[in-house]
Amino acid sequence: MNKILVLMIMLLCLPLLANAQAVSTLNDAAQLQAEHVVWNKLPIQFSVVVGKERLLSFPEKVKVVNDDPALTSEKVSILNNSGTLYIKAKQVFEPVRLRIVVVSTGETILVDLSGVASGDDLPVEVVLASNTSVNINNATQSNSATEGTKKNNETANVVSLTRFATQQLYSPTRLLEENSNIYRTPMYTQKTVVLTSGDSLAAFPLISWRGGDLYVTAVLLRNNLHQAISINPNSFLGCWQSISVYPLTTLSAMGSQGDRSTVFLVSSAPFGDALKQNCQVSRGGSL
Repeated sequence: MNKILVLMIMLLCLPLLANAQAVSTLNDAAQLQAEHVVWNKLPIQFSVVVGKERLLSFPEKVKVVNDDPALTSEKVSILNNSGTLYIKAKQVFEPVRLRIVVVSTGETILVDLSGVASGDDLPVEVVLASNTSVNINNATQSNSATEGTKKNNETANVVSLTRFATQQLYSPTRLLEENSNIYRTPMYTQKTVVLTSGDSLAAFPLISWRGGDLYVTAVLLRNNLHQAISINPNSFLGCWQSISVYPLTTLSAMGSQGDRSTVFLVSSAPFGDALKQNCQVSRGGSL
């Protein structure tokens, strides 16, 4: 009798388990949809649809400083949770500049916040271009990331392009030097792309540069699994002259510190076109 009762309970729970799994799948899919903005000293434009909540995330804990007395709790509510701001607009209002201060470094990020009647509601993750607090496992990686600043006028090639892009995202601002042979170029792509075979990594194109006939694109990679994984260049889709991962080649479980890294892809075509191609070329690894 007890066995029959247990079997009946299990049958009744199956629909609930299936529904819970479906909800979890939807939540995971929603997490993949996010915009990425590189903080490069220009104020970040961030609008929130009235009546909805939108997330603005930073890589570290921050504090919000509102210097405009006109921006009150009647217009917007902001909940700060360990570096993620949950912002809900209560009415339409013109852009108001907020100062977002990174607690650990004191760096200030400017955000022009506005309330709108309609618009995008995807979460936004801010990438710090001048981030110097990244944990690097190998000291030689750091040396190779800054070495290229000494040759800022050399003709662009695979090595110089990769080093230039790495410096732009990871070197301190005071060490950055311009290279007249390398310049920003459109990526012609989506906010998120399928960059690797399988679904273990989420990929978010950040920025592209061009030097001569070559292009280099920085793409943020995030672990989608609840276990550590190693980034395998052989799993990348598209046609690339080189693939360089920096600063981490092994990512920790999703949601933990160290669950993301950056890959720098050098191609002979714009990023969007190279991603659609398939070719056999030599592949790189970590910087």
